[in-house]
Formats: sequence, C-alpha cells, structure tokens
Amino acid sequence: TGQSGGSLLSLSDAVSQAARTAGVRPMTSAEHLQDDLETEELKEAYAEQVKTDIKKRVREDPDFNSQQFPNAHRAFSSDS
Repeated sequence: TGQSGGSLLSLSDAVSQAARTAGVRPMTSAEHLQDDLETEELKEAYAEQVKTDIKKRVREDPDFNSQQFPNAHRAFSSDS
C-alpha cells in the first residue's frame, strides 16, 4: 500500500486515509467498513491485484532495468 511519512499503511488505513482526503464518508459505519477491510478474502484479493499490477509494470515499463533491479525482476517476472 501507499506510504505516509515513510511507514507502510495497511489496506484499512490506506482506504480510511483516502476517504478522509476525498472528504467522503462510508455508507455504513466506520467500524463496519473497518471490519470489511480486514477480511482475509479482501486482503488476498488486494495482494493479488498489487502483484498483478507490479508484474505488468515490470513487463511494460521501458525504464525498468532488470540488471539494476534483479530482485524485482525475479519476484515479478511473468513466470513467477
């Protein structure tokens, strides 16, 4: 997830921060939203989407240099 002040945010914190920044409020209670964001199903789907997005970026970004970032290349190459 995104970073704020150098520390990683949980998915729940990132969504809450985005909602505050956008000036919107959840249609349900903040506690209900928090509970929904902490489900394993959503966490797994989010992690898979992030991995898919990074794989695409590594594959398609002309500025990505696999020799400069070999760990990223190994972790996110198309066959991983």
